[in-house]
Amino acid sequence: MYLATLVTPMEGAMHYISVAVVGAGIGMISFWIAINARHFWFRASEPFALLQTETERQFHRVFAIMTNERRQSLLRFYMEKYECGPQDAMLFAVEDRERDIRRCG
Repeated sequence: MYLATLVTPMEGAMHYISVAVVGAGIGMISFWIAINARHFWFRASEPFALLQTETERQFHRVFAIMTNERRQSLLRFYMEKYECGPQDAMLFAVEDRERDIRRCG
């Protein structure tokens, strides 16, 4: 018995429709990746690229091993201690850390 006789015309049409739907899905995903590829490739190489100032980038590099909650707590501490804004608090925290490294190192 031939395989062609086992498949009814309706089943064959459904097969073509499912292939078309899968192909369209793959095409849409490929198109989305092509549009956003620059974002993935260039942003992944620099994790702190979204940060605005050099002070923020330096703060996040120095305190990268801390959790976000711990970094926020550290900023609040320096903001209260020096009665300043977050940018200055980041600068004070980095300077204190560098001073500790020089003293102990």
